[in-house]
Amino acid sequence: MREPQEKFPEVLSASVRSGFNECLRKGYYEQIYGITPKGQNVHLHFGFAYAAAMETFRTVYHSTPGDEAYRYEEAALAGFLRAIEYYGDFEPLPTETKNFDRLISCYIEQLVTYDPRKDPVQTSIGPSHSPRVEFSFAYPIEEVRHPVTGNPLIFSGRFDQLATFSDNLYVFDDKTTKALGPTWGRQWELRSQFSGYTWGARKSGLAVAGAIIRGMGILKGSITTQESIVYRPPWMVDRWYTRLVWDLRRIVRAWEDNYWPHTGEESGACSHYGGCPYNILCKSASPEAYIDSHYRKYKYRPLEREGEKTGVVPESLQPDIGDFSAVE
Repeated sequence: MREPQEKFPEVLSASVRSGFNECLRKGYYEQIYGITPKGQNVHLHFGFAYAAAMETFRTVYHSTPGDEAYRYEEAALAGFLRAIEYYGDFEPLPTETKNFDRLISCYIEQLVTYDPRKDPVQTSIGPSHSPRVEFSFAYPIEEVRHPVTGNPLIFSGRFDQLATFSDNLYVFDDKTTKALGPTWGRQWELRSQFSGYTWGARKSGLAVAGAIIRGMGILKGSITTQESIVYRPPWMVDRWYTRLVWDLRRIVRAWEDNYWPHTGEESGACSHYGGCPYNILCKSASPEAYIDSHYRKYKYRPLEREGEKTGVVPESLQPDIGDFSAVE
């Protein structure tokens, strides 16, 4: 018998799919039952604030009339103010390196290291002369139907911008992390997230070659940077799509069976990234006893900015999702 609040999502994204793949029970708690830990996640909040600042900087720089120096100054100030607005009065633990000071340091390091006046990677400008920042897409997956409505499931994605490099078009995504090791760039070579972004961009009529990922390492005394360029030939994207359909069918089958096993016990997801946020439920014979005290309800909306999940996105930053096609 289903709980009244159980809802099967109609729109899924790379992060939703990843949650179910890590552990079907985690995906159930997060997406079907609809709960998330109380409080704010410092890593998500920091990343969202940085993304908002960079979106504003790129938009203002490529939309403001005037010479390069004037546009750069105006954009730098606008991005700085957006970072302050977004970060708000959030207070991480005193030992946390991802704090407001580090956010501003990260923003400044980005502007200095990757100054758009001399950066070989440039924001793509659309036919209407507007910068293609915060690219989003959503397309139906006709092979998999919603188990309740019967409509095709929708796969969506959002990345930081479309960029040009060496006469080619790329998906572009910013990443923030506590450290950039020597193998940081290799993790993106086969990462399905970027296969999905490439699929979405090509589905929108844009011939992207692959993805450019720029990482900012947030250390206590410094900010480090790395860049990774990965390619997605058509056969790799086709393989990704075949697996996507298989994954979505597995999630639908779990709903139909009303069975969400703890597959993280085999995959190791229970201890990923400092531990699964639903561990306390899985270690109890009566998980319902902990829900009200440790979790809150939320509705995840992949077509909106990801920060909606944590409830930390200022209203002024909420996007208009009436038209999520990025093709101009």
